[in-house]
Amino acid sequence: SPLITLSGGNMDISQNDDYIEPGIIRITDIGGDGDISINNVTTRITNSANVDVSLSNFTTIADSYTITYSVVDSNNNSSSVTRIVNVIDNTSPLITLSGGNMDISQNENYVEPGIISVTDIGGDGDISINNVTVKITNSSNVDVSLSNFTSIADSYTITYSVVDSNNN
Repeated sequence: SPLITLSGGNMDISQNDDYIEPGIIRITDIGGDGDISINNVTTRITNSANVDVSLSNFTTIADSYTITYSVVDSNNNSSSVTRIVNVIDNTSPLITLSGGNMDISQNENYVEPGIISVTDIGGDGDISINNVTVKITNSSNVDVSLSNFTSIADSYTITYSVVDSNNN
């Protein structure tokens, strides 16, 4: 049977990065008629649901992929070896706010303009607005309460945060 020796092993890459194939070191036809050309190797890539995907653009979706390299020798003996490529979502979600910076008078009620959307750019879709946390700090970077921060004239920063399913 042929023996395929891969260069490198399993790998993790960031979503949307280019996949650079580490390659095959050699293919040896054990008990056969010699070495087999690398050109005779077939490659198949599947996602975690075992669905065939294209090698040219699989890194656009975070998932665990199996690349199977197969070869058949002149005696019809076959061999396969696999490489696991984990495509990791390292992209933070995007929070889109309604409105911009605001000026309000002291003791005026603060009316939150709202969040338009929270999109998990590299992950599995939109995130609920209910998952957003809000933090208000004054010009001295001290946390203040949303319920009464307008009672003291100051410049405040409102920070909206969210974490996606990949902890980005």
